[in-house]
Amino acid sequence: MTSTMMDSTNKWISCFLQRVTWDTYFVLLIFMPMIDGVHLVLTGPSGSGKSTIISHVLSKFPFEFSVSHTTRAPRNGEVNGKDYFFVTTEEFESMVERQELLEYIQYNGNYYGTAAAQLRNPSKTVILDLEYDGVLYCRKNCPNFVIIYIYCDKNIAYERLKKRMGSENKKELEGRMRLYEKFDSIKDRCDYVIDNSHSLEKSKREVEEIISKTFRF
Repeated sequence: MTSTMMDSTNKWISCFLQRVTWDTYFVLLIFMPMIDGVHLVLTGPSGSGKSTIISHVLSKFPFEFSVSHTTRAPRNGEVNGKDYFFVTTEEFESMVERQELLEYIQYNGNYYGTAAAQLRNPSKTVILDLEYDGVLYCRKNCPNFVIIYIYCDKNIAYERLKKRMGSENKKELEGRMRLYEKFDSIKDRCDYVIDNSHSLEKSKREVEEIISKTFRF
């Protein structure tokens, strides 16, 4: 990329960051080079059981989990560098300007993003938890990525989230459910779809089978 293009890009990003809102907003970085290597992506709406399945996969296979960066405050029990990399808004926006992120989202006033650096280490096979537009980006620019969609019936996902989050987080619950249709729209773009509406153990076995036939460790 020429210096003129880089300057233009950074100015555009800077202007955009000044006008983002507190609503859910997703931005894919432009001019991000293609990433080689075979990595695993799990995606799906909140309440699908995706995080539980990722934890199971990490207990069975030697993947390295792609730890996201966020500007939100740590919750009780969360560990920096394990659950998230907790950074300031200024640090996160600097990562955007330096084009260090594969994807990022702004949700409820906080940024969440996936750094691209750990995907370029040829000695590591990474498992990623991506948002819907991140999946579309990988589908186009990361042809060797294996993408598994964790499906869950919308009503069941809602009840799971309601039980997990409690009634005091009604606004966040409604915000997460508004994203359900956007996730559902990418289902056909994924390599595999696992229905986790009812049997978690069955879903775990199906994901294990996919990994066993796709990856060599």
